[in-house]
Amino acid sequence: MRKMRFWVVAAVGLAVALGLPGAVRSADGDRIITAISYDDLKALCTAEGYQPEDSKDTDGDPSLVLKMADYKVAVLLYDKDPHPTIGLQSNFKMDEPPGFDIMNKWNVDKRYTRAYRNDQRLSLEADLDLAGGVTPATVARWLARFAKQLPDFAKHIGYVK
Repeated sequence: MRKMRFWVVAAVGLAVALGLPGAVRSADGDRIITAISYDDLKALCTAEGYQPEDSKDTDGDPSLVLKMADYKVAVLLYDKDPHPTIGLQSNFKMDEPPGFDIMNKWNVDKRYTRAYRNDQRLSLEADLDLAGGVTPATVARWLARFAKQLPDFAKHIGYVK
């Protein structure tokens, strides 16, 4: 009987670890997202109070545009559909952009986002890997964190609208 119980516990643990069917809910009952479609991402953004607009990225692939803290943010979908990785990107165009030392300071001091400079454009980005499994609450926190960091970044680089 003891050996049987061990094997049942081991089999259930393995199923959870491997993400096999039946392990599609978190401990608190939220669904687990390992990839997301364009429509589902749009619905999730809408549920979080954003008004997503349909757009295309620089490669012509579908993307969304959100307004966060008065800044325009592209929501990018990477890889195949359904997409296992999503990203946020906001660009700031400045006539006199700050030096690379200012950009590097952001990357040293801040977590969850990265900043870079390309010619006169400065960008703040964040990616979220869904492949290991996240809940809708995790995606909501990711969106909120980025929205909170946008005005801080704009101030950090001396951006004036």
